[in-house]
Amino acid sequence: MAPEAGATLRAPRRLPWAALLLLAALLPVASSAGAPVDHPLKPRHVKLLSTKMGLKVTWDPPKDATSRPVEHYNIAYGKSLKSLKYIKVNAETYSFLIEDVGGEWIEIDGFPIKGPGPFNETVTEKEVPNKPLRVRVRSSDDRLSVAWKAPRLSGAKSPRRSRGFLLGYGESGRKMNYVPLTRDERTHEIKKLASESVYVVSLQSMNSQGRSQPVYRAALTKRKISEEDELDVPDDISVRVMSSQSVLVSWVDPVLEKQKKVVASRQYTVRYREKGELARWDYKQIANRRVLIENLIPDTVYEFAVRISQGERDGKWSTSVFQRTPESAPTTAPENLNVWPVNGKPTVVAVSWDALPETEGKVKEYILSYAPALKPFGAKSLTYRGDTTSALVDGLQPGERYLFKIRAANRRGLGPHSKAFIVAVPTKISLLKD
Repeated sequence: MAPEAGATLRAPRRLPWAALLLLAALLPVASSAGAPVDHPLKPRHVKLLSTKMGLKVTWDPPKDATSRPVEHYNIAYGKSLKSLKYIKVNAETYSFLIEDVGGEWIEIDGFPIKGPGPFNETVTEKEVPNKPLRVRVRSSDDRLSVAWKAPRLSGAKSPRRSRGFLLGYGESGRKMNYVPLTRDERTHEIKKLASESVYVVSLQSMNSQGRSQPVYRAALTKRKISEEDELDVPDDISVRVMSSQSVLVSWVDPVLEKQKKVVASRQYTVRYREKGELARWDYKQIANRRVLIENLIPDTVYEFAVRISQGERDGKWSTSVFQRTPESAPTTAPENLNVWPVNGKPTVVAVSWDALPETEGKVKEYILSYAPALKPFGAKSLTYRGDTTSALVDGLQPGERYLFKIRAANRRGLGPHSKAFIVAVPTKISLLKD
C-alpha cells in the first residue's frame, strides 16, 4: 500500500553496516479539506520498543498541530529501499505495532536508531541512557578518529542501559550524516573527508526508550601533505617484555639514522591494544624513541604500532607488532572475604569473596584456609575452581571461633593470603533459643 498523494516521504539513506538493516519513516500528512495549509511538522519524541510481538513505534503529534493539522501518518519500513512497506495510521493514533519485522537497526525519519537487540530479548531499560563520557576527536587531512567511554550506569541491569551509539558528523553549517554503532564499540574512524575543513561531531547513547543528550565536538582536518613532505614510517619496531604487566617498545627513525642529528619538534606516538579489531586503542606520546608501557594484562597478546609527528604533520602508522605478556603468579589477594553462620546448621558457615581482577591473569583455583582462632597452626584447606566466588564449609565445632583466609593460584604459583576473617560459630543452645 503506497502513501496517499501529497504525502512527502524522505527516503532513508543506505547505511554501511553488516547487520540486518531495517528502515522506517514516520511522516504526518496534511489535511486536504478546506483552505490550503502548510505541511505539518515532524512528529515529536519518536521511540521504538521491542516486544515479543514485534516492533512498537510511539510518537507525539507535531508542534503547532492546530494551524498545521494532521490528517493521518504514513509509516514506511523494510529491509531495503526497494522493498519498503507502507502503513497509514489515523491522526488520533500515536502508537503502532509492526509485527513482520526482525533485526536490530531501524531508521525513523532519516535518523538511524539501534533497537534493544533481537525482538525476543527482555527489555530492562525504563529511561533513556546517559550521554557518553570523555568523547575525544583526533584529525588528519582526510579523516577523524573518535574515541569515548561508556556512559554512567549503562550496564545490563541498569534502568538506563545503553544498547548502542549514534555518531553524527558533517561540515559546520551543513547537513549531518549519521552512523549507528554497537554497544561495545569505543572508537570509530570517519574517512574520506575534505582537508582544512571544520567538522562537527555528535555522539549519543541509545536504547529502546530513545537517545541521550548529544555530546558535541568540533575538529579541523589538517592540510593535505604532498608526497615530498610526507614523514617517514618508523622501522624495526621492537617490543621487549619487562614483566608480566609491562613491555619496552623501541624503534628506528629513518631520518635520524641518515642525518645522525636531532630534528626539532620530532614527536612519536605509540598505540597499543589487546589483539582484536574491536579492542580499544590506548596511546602514548613521547619525544624519545623508546617507551615503557605498563599496566598490561598478564598472559595476553597485545598489538603495537608507532607513528612519527613533526609540527602539525602526522606520518603513517608502522606495521603492527604483536607480543604476548607472560603469565605470573597473582600479586594480590581476593578482596571482601566474608564468612557468616548458616541458620539451622550449627556446623556450617557460608563464605564469599571477590574474584581476582583480569590484570592478575587467569585464576586456576582459590584456596580457602581455616582453623580455630586459638589454634591457628592446625589449619585445613579447601580448593575451589577459578570461577567460584562462594562456598559452604561444614564440620565446624559449635561455640568455637574460627579464622578464615583465602588466596588465588594459577599455573605460575600461589598469590598472597587475604586478611584474616574471624567468625564465631553459634552454639546449639543459642540456635534453639533463636
